[in-house]
Amino acid sequence: TRNPAAYDAYLLGRFYWNKRTTAGMVRAAEYFEKALLADSTYAQAWSGLADSYVLFGPAEYAVPGINQDLILTLAERAARRAIAIAPRLGEARTSLAEILEYRNRWQEAAEAFQQGIQLSPRYATGHQWYSYDLMVWNRWDEAIKEMERARELDPLSYVIVVSLAATYDGGDRGAEAPPLIEQAEALNPNNPLTQQVLFGQRVVDG
Repeated sequence: TRNPAAYDAYLLGRFYWNKRTTAGMVRAAEYFEKALLADSTYAQAWSGLADSYVLFGPAEYAVPGINQDLILTLAERAARRAIAIAPRLGEARTSLAEILEYRNRWQEAAEAFQQGIQLSPRYATGHQWYSYDLMVWNRWDEAIKEMERARELDPLSYVIVVSLAATYDGGDRGAEAPPLIEQAEALNPNNPLTQQVLFGQRVVDG
């Protein structure tokens, strides 16, 4: 976007989205909506809004009063709007893939994740979320590789660090997880996602 207000709102949206808390997810959506009010053709903001909506429902965030079918419909609408505006934006393909995953359309999700990574190979969330998809198919070596790549691209992302710890645990490489858990706690103290990993509850999405 060439609109400074839209760009500032988008950055704040990603800031709160990366906090990975219920309140942060709601704030993120508000800022993405604000960005779109300033520039309705801002594809990244549509993608960010989709990414927020799709995470309103999972137990990790459990935004109160959410109808899961409705929020997924709104998320998919936002993701497809982003794709329509910017067909070669990998972030938008990743947003759609995550929604398809929540709709249990696994093969379509995998294809969309791969398209997203091909279009935007340095987008860390694309590798992170594709790793979750690979876990579902018990393709743990590939899942670890994708999550490690996500961490290489964004080493200070709390959710990627804690997810890599969980992926190591699920892929029988649990001895490599403790340093990552320590880093996750330092990046985002007292976040429930860290406690899930500590108690052996593998992170399967987010």
